[in-house]
Amino acid sequence: MKMNSPVPVKLLLILLFFPLLLLAQGGTCDFIEPFCAGEDSLIFANCNAADPACEANAEVGPNYGCLSSQPYPAWFYLQIDQAGTLNFQITQNTAFDINGNPTGTGLDVDFIAWGPFNVGDDLCDYSQLQPFNEIGCSYSIQPVENFTITNGMPGEVYVLVITNFNESAGFIKLEQTNAGGTGSGTTDCSILTTQTGCEGDVFTLDATILNAVNYLWEYDDGTGFVTIFNGNFPTINVTNAGDYRATVSFAVGTDQLREFQIITYPNPVIASPPLDQFICDNGTTPGIFDLTTNTPIVLGAQDPLEFEVTYHNSQSDADSGLAPIGTPGAYTITGGLETIYIRIQDTSGTCFITANFDIVYAQATAGPMTNYQLCDVGSNGSESIDLITLKNAEALNGQNPADYSVTYHGTQAEADFDLNPLPNPYIVTAPTETIYVRVESNDSPTCFATDSFVIDILPNPIANQPNDLFICDDGTTPGVFDLTVNTPIVLGAQDPTLFTITYHNSQVDADAGSNPILTPTVYLITGTQETIYIRIEDLSGTCFDTAFFEIEFLGAVAGAVPSPYSVCDLDASGDEVVNLSALFDILVLNGASPFNFSVSYHLSQVDADAGTNALISPYTITTSPLNVFVRLQNIQNPGCFDSSQSFGIVMDVPPTVNTPQPLVICDGNNDGFAAFTLHDADDDITGADPTLIVTYHPTLSDAQNDLNELLDPYTNDDPFNDVVFARIESTTSSCYSTVILSLEVRNTPEIITPAAPLRACDYDNPGDGLEFFDLSSVATEVLDGLDPLLYDIYYYEQEADAITAGDLALTAPDFSQAIGTPTNYQNVTPFLQVVYILVVGNAAYTDPNNGGTGCYAIVP
Repeated sequence: MKMNSPVPVKLLLILLFFPLLLLAQGGTCDFIEPFCAGEDSLIFANCNAADPACEANAEVGPNYGCLSSQPYPAWFYLQIDQAGTLNFQITQNTAFDINGNPTGTGLDVDFIAWGPFNVGDDLCDYSQLQPFNEIGCSYSIQPVENFTITNGMPGEVYVLVITNFNESAGFIKLEQTNAGGTGSGTTDCSILTTQTGCEGDVFTLDATILNAVNYLWEYDDGTGFVTIFNGNFPTINVTNAGDYRATVSFAVGTDQLREFQIITYPNPVIASPPLDQFICDNGTTPGIFDLTTNTPIVLGAQDPLEFEVTYHNSQSDADSGLAPIGTPGAYTITGGLETIYIRIQDTSGTCFITANFDIVYAQATAGPMTNYQLCDVGSNGSESIDLITLKNAEALNGQNPADYSVTYHGTQAEADFDLNPLPNPYIVTAPTETIYVRVESNDSPTCFATDSFVIDILPNPIANQPNDLFICDDGTTPGVFDLTVNTPIVLGAQDPTLFTITYHNSQVDADAGSNPILTPTVYLITGTQETIYIRIEDLSGTCFDTAFFEIEFLGAVAGAVPSPYSVCDLDASGDEVVNLSALFDILVLNGASPFNFSVSYHLSQVDADAGTNALISPYTITTSPLNVFVRLQNIQNPGCFDSSQSFGIVMDVPPTVNTPQPLVICDGNNDGFAAFTLHDADDDITGADPTLIVTYHPTLSDAQNDLNELLDPYTNDDPFNDVVFARIESTTSSCYSTVILSLEVRNTPEIITPAAPLRACDYDNPGDGLEFFDLSSVATEVLDGLDPLLYDIYYYEQEADAITAGDLALTAPDFSQAIGTPTNYQNVTPFLQVVYILVVGNAAYTDPNNGGTGCYAIVP
C-alpha cells in the first residue's frame, strides 16, 4: 500500500465550462486510444469504482514496473512529429476551471510509459511492454505526475498507461508543458484525424470536447462541404472517403474546428477460385509451373492497374505481403506437391485478400486395385457392373480426376496401347474375368500406369419362404422355439455345404450379417409374438438373401360371436341349413392362424369342455332359438383350448307381401318409354305395413342379394312393358321377400286444336252475346283421324276441371264436371268463350302396345 494516501472524501461534481479536448479512454490495450498534445490541454473523465463499465484492474501480461497495483487503467499512444524533447504533466482532480486549472480535490494518479516503437508495430505485444522499453514510471501519492521523452525522433511511437489509485470519480489532464519551447519536440496529430482503410470499412470520427453543446458535421467528397449531422453528436461513424470537419460549439466561448480525413482503397475480391495445376512427371518434362495463369482467374473483371497479384509459399507471407515468389511465371516445385498462396492487394498494400491452390508434379499411378466379387442375381451367369463408379476412385488413388483419364481393358496389351476400352456399364461373364485398368495423364498421354483386378461372379443363394412357428401357451409349456426347423425349408434344393444360415432379430442385422441369434435351437420368445429374420449366405459372405417368419406363443383365446345370429327360414319349412364353419370360424379365431387352431361347435357346455359330440357343418337347425357352445383348440396341443364362448341362433320367417298391380303410366311422346315412380307401389306390396322396407332391383338375383337398387324416377328398359323386382325387408327380423312389379306404358291420344273457333250469329236476343253451339261438331277434327270408337270426348268450361278429370282417368274415372249437353251448349261468357276438350282412351283401346285406356290429352 502507498503511505500517506489521501483519505477519500465525498465530492461535489463541478461542471466544467472550458473548451478543452475530452478524450475517450481505453480500459485495455485492445482499445488503446491515440492522442496528440499541441497547445491544447487534453482532459478526460477517469475510470473509477462508481462506473461499472470500467476495467477495475489492468490486464495481465505487460510488466508494469513501479506500479504495484494498476486500478482503473487508461491506455494511450502518441507519435513524434518533430524531433526534440517532450515534457508531459498528468493531473487528476475532481474538477477543473474554464482555463484548465484544477479547482477540486486532487486524486492520486500514477503512470508508466514505454517506447520507442515503430509505426505499424503491435503496441499490445506484451513481450515489448517490458523494462527494457520503459521510459518513465511513478507510483507516488501525488495528484500530479511528470515524465519526459528525451530526444524524440519523428515517427517514434510511445505507449502510456495512466491509473487511478484513488478510485474516485474525477478528471485526468494530460499536457505537454514545453510545447513551442526551444528544442522541444511535437506530437503528430494526424493519428487522430487521418484514417486509412478499405472501401466499406466503418470509421469512427471523435470530436468530443468537454462542455461542448453542439457538433456541426460536414463532409466534402471533392465538390465542397455539405452538412451531414447537426446536434449533440460528438462521435459519428462514416464509410465514405473524403474530408470531414466538425464545428464544436459551447454555451460560453468560441467555436472550435476539428478536421478529419478518411482515405480508402479499393477492396479486392477473388473473382473465381484459383485452379490447381498439375504436371505429369513422365521422365522428361520438368516440374516448372507458370503460377500466373491464375492471375486473370482471380482478378476477373477487376482492373489489373488498380491491383497487384503476388504468389507466396505460406499463408503468413500472403497475409503480410512478405517474401513473394520472385519468378511466378517459371516456378520450380519442391517435391511432388505444394500449396501456393495468392494475394491480391490494392496499390497501397492496405486492402488485400488471399486464396490458395495446389501444384502437383507426380508420375501417373494406377491403383493398387483390389479384386471384386459379384453375386449372380437371377442365376443367369452374367452381371452388369458400373466400372467408373465402382473402380475409378481406386484407380486414381487420390489423383485429380480432372488431370487423368481412366479406361478399362480386356488384356494387358490393350491397356498398354490404349486399345478397345470396355464399355460402361460392362457385362461380366461367370465365373471370373480379369480387368486391366489404364490411368493416363490428360496433358501427356505417354504418362500412364496400368494395373489389374479380378471380378468373380458367385452363385447367389435363394431364401425360400420359411414357415411361421407357433407354441400354445397352456400354462406349462415354455415359449422356447427351435428356429432351425426352417433351415431345410429355406435351403430347399440348395447344397447345405455351400451356404451358411443364421437367424436375427432385425432386418438390419440380417442384411449386415451381424448379431446372429446364438442359440437358434432353443430360442426363448420375448412376449407373445416376434418376427425372426433369416439370412442365407455363401461361404465367402458376399452373396446372401433374407426372409422372415413369425413365431407366436399364445394361449387359446376364442373370439366372441355376436348373439343372437338370425337365420331366415326362406321356405317356411321349420328348418334351415347353417354353415357354422364358414360363418363363425373367422370370428372365433379372432386373428389366430387356422393352421394352429381348430374350431368346433357343440350343443352343451359339457360337450364343448370335453371336445365331444361336435356338430357337423353345415348343420341343419330345427329349433329356434338354439344355443351353440364354441371350442377353440390348439392343433398341436389339445390341452390348450378355450370353451368359454357361446351364442344363440334364431330362425325367422319371411315377411308376408302382396303381388302388386302393374304400375301404368301414359307416354307423352308414345315411344314406349316413360319415367316411373316405383315406390308408388310400396303400399300395394306391403299393405301399408310400416315395419316393411321396399327396394327395387333390375333382376331377381339383385333383389335377393340386395344389389343395384333402382332409384326414382326410373325409366323402363324395354318399350311399353317391363318388370322390376321388389325386395321387402322387415325391421323386426332378418328375412326378406321378393315380388315382381310389372310396368306398363300406354299411348297418349295425339289430337290437334281445332283450326277455327265455333261461330254463331246472335239471333236469339240480339246483343246479349249468348247462343247455342254443338261442341261435338269439332270432334272429328280434334281426333285428326283417330278411331272415334277408342276414345271418349268430354268438354269443360274450366281447364283445371279437365286436367283433374284426366289425372283420375287411369285409377278413378270421374267426368262429372264435364258439360252435360255438348251438342246444345249455350256459352256462359258473352261473345267469346274458351271450351277445353278432354280426349280419353276408353276400355276398347287395348291395342297396339297396351293401347291407351285411361290416357288423355287436352286442347282448347
